[in-house]
Amino acid sequence: MLMTLTEKILAHAAGKRAVRQGEIVTCKVDLICIDEIQIPFFINTLERMGAQEILKDRTVLVIDHHSAPTSLDQAKANQMVRDFSRSKGIALLEGGIKDQLLWENGYIRPGTVLVGTDSHMPTCGAFGMFAAAFGPSDAAIMAVTGEYWFKVPATTRIEVVGTLRPYVTPKDIGLYILGKKGVTFATYQAVEFCGPTVQQLGMDGRVTLCNMSTEMGAKNGIVAADAVTDEFLGRWGVKAANSTKYSADPGAAYSESLVVDASDLEPLVAFPHSPGNVRPVSTAKGIRINQGFIGSCGNGNIEDLRIAASLLKGRSVQGGTRLIITPASRKLYLQALSEGLIETFLSAGAMVSGGSCSVCAGFEGCLAPQETCITASPRNFQGRMGSPEASIYLGSPATVAASCIQGTITDPRAFA
Repeated sequence: MLMTLTEKILAHAAGKRAVRQGEIVTCKVDLICIDEIQIPFFINTLERMGAQEILKDRTVLVIDHHSAPTSLDQAKANQMVRDFSRSKGIALLEGGIKDQLLWENGYIRPGTVLVGTDSHMPTCGAFGMFAAAFGPSDAAIMAVTGEYWFKVPATTRIEVVGTLRPYVTPKDIGLYILGKKGVTFATYQAVEFCGPTVQQLGMDGRVTLCNMSTEMGAKNGIVAADAVTDEFLGRWGVKAANSTKYSADPGAAYSESLVVDASDLEPLVAFPHSPGNVRPVSTAKGIRINQGFIGSCGNGNIEDLRIAASLLKGRSVQGGTRLIITPASRKLYLQALSEGLIETFLSAGAMVSGGSCSVCAGFEGCLAPQETCITASPRNFQGRMGSPEASIYLGSPATVAASCIQGTITDPRAFA
């Protein structure tokens, strides 16, 4: 039976030779990740189950939303995570965004099943694994039993061909797809990114694509693991021999197949209040901004920081505009520091904060009524960053940096 990449991983996890779209299977879960937002519900479910122990080798806790708590409730949530971690002997990760921390600490394995209590868990599918979001009660059951039932999703295949032009980025690929197809076209589906352009991307670009699959409605986004994956994970101590790399069978059945020619793309922005409200950056030219943000689980990586620095070097953030940049982890912050990127940001007048969800989820950079932000994070929902009367535009790190230099939404190619 011919299978897609996601079907092969779920078949292996279910101990079956093959699975088919729509089939409900019980799968082994290799890793469960719970953050401080969902920990009260996770613990409550364990208590109602009467569970005394959980699978410590498959469970990891993360503090990434409230890394520096700004309220008593946030501080209590962090305290609950730390107390639970100590009492149960479960690993606790801090100092960055959960996805980044998972691969930096050697938890990511191609070919495995990862679930997490965060809607952007599909980001980790960039490493050739099934990574999906589940609620904290589901996660509690998995942490006790080590398995769960899954409905095998249909798969949309997105093949990317052609060469990205200067200042056109993987973010623009994702925005293009969202603009053409909308935010529900892949509901409870796998989105499989493939093609020569995807294969040529580094891991940071693949991470951005899979991160944006959540905004497409997908259950999971995925890219087949290859030598690029092995080399990247090898930096964090994961040996290629410990990974199982699957690839889709030629002729496997897809619900839909799309071809995107990257050569034809230009910088894009999503207008308020939907990631699917996408238009060319030229249509937003001149819109005054108060704030820009570069960071998040999708665009806080080193390549994102480098392209922003290339634009900001020798230039300044426009007066009356604030730019907040948040590397995805402490280790990335140190790397950016060693490369001189942090100095470039600060010299340009940007603010650099520690690794957390930061502005993306409204924990920093709160917007006042009538303010406008352009952000390289995944979502621009109304009220997400503060006032429901504020406006949020999505763009690539290059577009955000160029816009902050001008103080208005700007095509980064103006600085080429």
